[in-house]
Amino acid sequence: MAKLIISYFMGTFGTAIFSDDFACDIRDEFKELIGEGMRSEEATKSLIETNAEALSIDDEASVFWLSLASVQWQTGRLLEEVKQKAIEVIDTDADLKRWELEGDEKLVAKRKKELIKLKEKLLSQQPQQKKIAKVYREFTPFEIGDVFSYSHSSGKFALFRVIGHYEDNGGRKPICELLDFFNTTIPTDKESLEKMAFITLQQKDFLGRNKSTFFLGDVKQKYEPKDKVKLIAQNIKVMQDAKRPSYHIFWRDLDESIPELFASKISS
Repeated sequence: MAKLIISYFMGTFGTAIFSDDFACDIRDEFKELIGEGMRSEEATKSLIETNAEALSIDDEASVFWLSLASVQWQTGRLLEEVKQKAIEVIDTDADLKRWELEGDEKLVAKRKKELIKLKEKLLSQQPQQKKIAKVYREFTPFEIGDVFSYSHSSGKFALFRVIGHYEDNGGRKPICELLDFFNTTIPTDKESLEKMAFITLQQKDFLGRNKSTFFLGDVKQKYEPKDKVKLIAQNIKVMQDAKRPSYHIFWRDLDESIPELFASKISS
């Protein structure tokens, strides 16, 4: 199970079906088992067995069936028993109970909308079975307190400070803050790097806070940045808690994303 905790209840960072660490784990584990050659029935049985404890807890059982049904439909492998379990969760409002306990009616409404969309999808004709390759796992070499540079196509360098790690079945990815630096000469002295501010964006996360952290990673080895990324300092004091909400930036999109991030930052 992923180790990042960034919201009201453990592992949940949004109202979408897969804005939840446990849901992402079930999705990824199912795809991994299929990629290794299992049939949907075999993969489902394996997941039920390995998640027996979670299935004994109402909140986690709801997430399990919703996420499993969703990924099975998406991959053209939805089993009737899994579909019925997920629809039962939706029809009985079993999943909404944990959201209602938070007392935020807007979040409850958003989650309910996601559940309705999922039910409609599950009752529709599922797509043809999709080929699923073996899971690629990416393990970052960067540790908390590391600062690394990214060589942008413009000839400038952007700096990222690692404040934590996001761990799931896809490996270990760095949770970062983008430092307020975009230039052709990289500062390497520790004092300058520790004093350097991070960028806070105008966009807000689902909790209403301005975004300022993200994790970097991708789904295929070919997208790894390789020689574009270089460690420039270690043991630099971090500015933020890695447990605050973060979002994902794919390595393949980073070159395009950097100017956009600077353009949308909140002015000091």
